[in-house]
Amino acid sequence: MTVGANKKSPLQFPAEVRFKDLASVITTFLQKDTAAYAASGNVGLQTPLGVLSFPLQHKGSFPVPKLPDVTFATPSITKMDLTGATLEIPLVVNNKNGFALPIDALAGALKISGASVGQLNAGSLSLGAKAQKRVTLPIRVNFAQAAAAAAAISKGKATFAFDGQLKSGAVAVPLDFSQSLAISK
Repeated sequence: MTVGANKKSPLQFPAEVRFKDLASVITTFLQKDTAAYAASGNVGLQTPLGVLSFPLQHKGSFPVPKLPDVTFATPSITKMDLTGATLEIPLVVNNKNGFALPIDALAGALKISGASVGQLNAGSLSLGAKAQKRVTLPIRVNFAQAAAAAAAISKGKATFAFDGQLKSGAVAVPLDFSQSLAISK
């Protein structure tokens, strides 16, 4: 590599990762909000006097990206008749990161008291740093096809379960959670 007088040029050097260190890296990403790193090496410069070697090192930290929390809020019945009910299912998405988080898709299957009732799709969302967003999604529950859901809805309390995924860029993460909730009428 040649760098002219009073010029700048990027310097790239190979990195080595030891497999024995990966366990602590995974632990850091799962349990901590920031991760520290260190890089060190030497750069040799060819001079008329020969090669001069200079040590390089840099230490720093960066915020560890965290998955957003997704939970149900209290669902409500917007319409009910003899064949079924239309519910509004609020999802609350909480970005714990200190940076904005674009969500390209949040979609999955919904079960009410163990009965599959359909798909929820929140589409794309933009969450600011440390922000929370509530998305309310309608779903029609057919009582003939989901008897357990019908019984729970009539009692005003049910277990809601979501099994889907969250996509952000090229990353798709499975998302599976359930909550026991009262249903407002």
